[in-house]
Amino acid sequence: MAYSVSSRRQEMGIRMSLGAERGDIVKMVVGQGMRLALMGVALGVGASLALTRLIATLLFGVHSLTR
Repeated sequence: MAYSVSSRRQEMGIRMSLGAERGDIVKMVVGQGMRLALMGVALGVGASLALTRLIATLLFGVHSLTR
């Protein structure tokens, strides 16, 4: 996230010089961070469900929550 903000500093400066408010810039940065976080959560949940089923097939007597 810090890398993304530091690499877009010039863009943010141009946006502010063209009339963007400080809140608009904050919304842009936070929105980008939230998108990344939600994508990570979605991929993590999907991978954990898939791996739960895989591990349940490999272990004798263990059942997943989603039989």
